[in-house]
Amino acid sequence: MKTKPTVIIAEDELPIRVYIQKLLSQKKEFKLAGVAKDGLELEKLLIETKPDIALLDIDLPIKNTLDVLSEIDNLPLIIFITSYDEYAIKAYEIGVVDYIVKPFNESRLFTALNRAINVLNLKKEKKDELIDYLWLKLEEKILPIAISDIIYLEADDKYTNLFAEKKRYRVCKSLSRIFNLLDKKDFIQVHRKYVLRKSVIKQIEPLFNGNYLAILHNEAQIPISRGHFKKIKNQII
Repeated sequence: MKTKPTVIIAEDELPIRVYIQKLLSQKKEFKLAGVAKDGLELEKLLIETKPDIALLDIDLPIKNTLDVLSEIDNLPLIIFITSYDEYAIKAYEIGVVDYIVKPFNESRLFTALNRAINVLNLKKEKKDELIDYLWLKLEEKILPIAISDIIYLEADDKYTNLFAEKKRYRVCKSLSRIFNLLDKKDFIQVHRKYVLRKSVIKQIEPLFNGNYLAILHNEAQIPISRGHFKKIKNQII
């Protein structure tokens, strides 16, 4: 990459936070964009700095890391750093680049960062390539699903339900991974469990609890969370 990738750190343990900052300072190919010690500070950093890479403790105080990530669109590449390995399956479901278990050393951190750099380089090479089909493994077959046929996506544990014009597909791939393949001019995430094609929304109705409901042209009703509505209202109003 020609420009330095920006990195943020979110870690509530001061010694580890300082250790990561010290290691990053030794690598001139990275630019530290900010540091957070809790979930609220992380949320602010993600919105304001839009980093390329995020080194995150998976269990931040005040506001849980996973809750923060579920409310942010266009996430950076994520590397989790944690004392617990029980979050690993959940982490990979949302498409993290790497998962580091404490304690860790310099070599382990830079292995993860180099992996992120490789992903960034691949994304840069393909950023102008708009895909027309998703090639998905369904049971024992690999089938092309036309992007133009997709109405909405629904997260279902480690699977994603893909609703097309005439059929529903159950895909063994996380919602975030599929969403990353779609053109953000056409699709928006309205809830941690739902991604919609903008053009299929017929109307949006407010609910009593501050959330909203999207009514689609096929009369399907999809919830819009309060947090996501704040982020997307300028795109749909």
